[in-house]
Amino acid sequence: MFRDTSIVYDLCTQLKEYRYINHYSDEILTKSQEERINDYVDDLSIDLFFRLASFKPILITKNDIPKRFTPFGLTDIDNEYELNLNSKYDRHTFISVLTHPNFLKNKFKSNKFIMNLYCGAKRFSATGTSFLIKPGIFTHPYIDSFKKEHQLISLDYNRSGMLYTLSDFMNNLGKEIKYNIYPNDYFISLISDYVRIKDQEIFPGITLEYALSLYVILVEKVKLKDDNISSIIAHGFYDSKFDITHPLQLFHNFELKLNRLFRKEDIEINDVFLRFVNPETSKAFKIEFDAPSKNFVKIQLFNNILVSDVWFYNTLPLPYLHNKIYK
Repeated sequence: MFRDTSIVYDLCTQLKEYRYINHYSDEILTKSQEERINDYVDDLSIDLFFRLASFKPILITKNDIPKRFTPFGLTDIDNEYELNLNSKYDRHTFISVLTHPNFLKNKFKSNKFIMNLYCGAKRFSATGTSFLIKPGIFTHPYIDSFKKEHQLISLDYNRSGMLYTLSDFMNNLGKEIKYNIYPNDYFISLISDYVRIKDQEIFPGITLEYALSLYVILVEKVKLKDDNISSIIAHGFYDSKFDITHPLQLFHNFELKLNRLFRKEDIEINDVFLRFVNPETSKAFKIEFDAPSKNFVKIQLFNNILVSDVWFYNTLPLPYLHNKIYK
């Protein structure tokens, strides 16, 4: 993913000026503060990817979800609607469908992997939150050994490439022997059940793997953890045919060009401040929820004009940038 020390330094300087971080040295950031800045830059990069890339259209119906997100609020879906993931509002709708507790379980009622999925939640900033899809796997037997194998190489610069590298690692018997990896029967059965259905369609022309790959980029930001979908879908890559339209292949190509594609003009310092604001104590920050659903919010910093954004299913909370793009 994109990293530029000059951008981090500039953002750090502005954060100090407004007292969102307090250090005597101009060069000191705590690990948590650096992670927040990097997460913000990651969200800018992923948002740009979704604005630029060409995805397969995703056709949803009112049986999938009764309403969709629009700039004007929630709108009824009459019969069917074609999602265009270049639109931030259609991305919110996509996440709301895929993370619905019964959506996947109604399609694969006898599949152990699907039936063991559960719903999680995460607050992505002071202005965005979302439900999550969590696999019924809490300890992934390969992750720690994979990170140890590649500890001298930064895999963070190409995260989709990291998943393909993980796939090769997990399918290498020599690595299992080297690191004494012994997956238990429960883990093997869940992964086998995922691989068995990954190429089945959950929307017309859209496979389960395609949809989960979009989710992995949009929600998990392609980060490896024991209990996320990113580490699961890598198991299905080994026997997959190369497909340049696959979301993770598109993202891989995007990451290779990101140093050239990244737009510094997309940086909105107020969006950065929102990553550091304390919603409970900050006097400079105000947030108003729409009633009664609380799906949308109005945000104000430093008595500036109010900006509107989506609250639920918002995994890329960039309200000031999006207010500029979509207003």
